[in-house]
Amino acid sequence: MQPDKLLYWESQEAGTMTCGCHCLNNLLQGPYCNDAELSQIAITLDNTEKFLLEGKQKNKNSHNISDTGDYSIQVLMEALYTKGVKSVVAVDEVYLVSNDVTKETGFVCHSSAHWFAVRKVSGVWFKLNSLCKRPYRISEFYLSAYMASIISEHSIVFLVKGGLGDPIKDPTVQLNPNQTYLDIDAVEEYNPNKMHRSGYKSKTNTEAYTCLLYTSDAADDLLCVDLGGRRIIKKKKKK
Repeated sequence: MQPDKLLYWESQEAGTMTCGCHCLNNLLQGPYCNDAELSQIAITLDNTEKFLLEGKQKNKNSHNISDTGDYSIQVLMEALYTKGVKSVVAVDEVYLVSNDVTKETGFVCHSSAHWFAVRKVSGVWFKLNSLCKRPYRISEFYLSAYMASIISEHSIVFLVKGGLGDPIKDPTVQLNPNQTYLDIDAVEEYNPNKMHRSGYKSKTNTEAYTCLLYTSDAADDLLCVDLGGRRIIKKKKKK
């Protein structure tokens, strides 16, 4: 019998740099995005940027997708808009501590060169980090402080509004080994080593792979992100 309340969970395969895709699916609560779709969005954005930048700067190369398959924030935003999301806005610590963020539904976070989602499902908040062994609950009491702590570590948090419903499992859709629906009341009992098919190696700690963050200069004030004027933010590894 299927549980009354489900939580969609997608983990990241060891040795890959596809955290952007996993982040989106965990946020949307279903296998709605794939690398082929995101790559096409990246190509479209690249072509648009090359047209806009023609003759204005020497380096005409765009960076919406890296050689290792990592995606820019613009790609993630465009993908979310096609799935019915209304807005994706960067927020700062002041906003997080001065507003009741428990009334929101989801966030996209970039921390330690890695994309992950924080999402409310059936009234419960979860950190959905594809590099972790399972989802982790976040209490409403701690939510705003936790989100602010992410920013305090020189990371970026994007508030996502609209188009985020609870998961609906489609029995006709075949899931990959790293994709599953969990009983929301038994998340702590989930054991990926038992659930995944033989041969699939999941990452079971929070050590992140190198995932590049491409963003616009508009993100400097943590208000919004626009196409164009991008720079690469590089983070120093902690010793």
